[in-house]
Amino acid sequence: MSVIPIWNVPTLGLTNRHGFDGTVRPSWLMVGYRKSKDILLEFGKGKLVRSINEPIAEISHNGDDGQDSNYVIKGKMPGNARIEVRDPKTNALQTTLAVTVKDERNLGISFNFCEDGLYNKTKLRPAIANDLIAELNSIYVEQTNILFSLLKAVPLELKNVLGDIVREEPDVVDPKVKTGFAKLSQSWEWDKIFRTNADNGINVYFVPSDQQTSGRNDTLIYTKDDNCIIEDGGADTVYSLAHAIGRILGCQFTSDLNKQNHLMFWDQGLGKDFLSRSDNFIPKVNANVMNP
Repeated sequence: MSVIPIWNVPTLGLTNRHGFDGTVRPSWLMVGYRKSKDILLEFGKGKLVRSINEPIAEISHNGDDGQDSNYVIKGKMPGNARIEVRDPKTNALQTTLAVTVKDERNLGISFNFCEDGLYNKTKLRPAIANDLIAELNSIYVEQTNILFSLLKAVPLELKNVLGDIVREEPDVVDPKVKTGFAKLSQSWEWDKIFRTNADNGINVYFVPSDQQTSGRNDTLIYTKDDNCIIEDGGADTVYSLAHAIGRILGCQFTSDLNKQNHLMFWDQGLGKDFLSRSDNFIPKVNANVMNP
């Protein structure tokens, strides 16, 4: 009996960063325009493999490893394509890979390290900016073909007092339950700050957390349009930043424990009750929102 071939990432280390989504049917791969990407076809040796839309996505055989076959897919034109795998004896269709070739989307980011006249200021410093951009690109480029660049990283002195800026929105029925959304103190003042600093990219504002609660604030963020406020807390900065940018780009968060490895996973707990996401996987549905 013939074994049905299965599309997969070429190496296990790339499972959640390759732009491959095996949770949908058919499996899906993102390839950048004028870029190439490796893909593995398990039990693919000897199979008939071809692209149905060669002007968009071209596929070439790159050797076998036992019963598995390696392929390279080249993105020739933005659009959607599919790769068919057929039995060489019967020509029966055995599996399909959906391919989306995406043009590169370039987004600039400005980092504002906030302080007020009372010496309240974020614990972060502009020197981290280049590392943040590099980490964002390591998450987004292969999965969405979005490339981030640094516009500026500067201290920003504000007239308003920086107290506990970002607060979690409680549920209307049970105030002890958090919704995963945030509300903002001094919102009208921050709207003015957003307008004053608006440019052609994303503006990120790093602010201090309330000293009485900073030990239990893990990931408190607020997003509005192309603006994001990130309060100092226990999580790594890029953990909060990468997720917040996903929200800015139009994606909703999920608290589904079956999706804990997703970039858009968000847990409402704090301190010892906080459940961190396990990876930064961007599935097909989110990638197509971030970079249509």
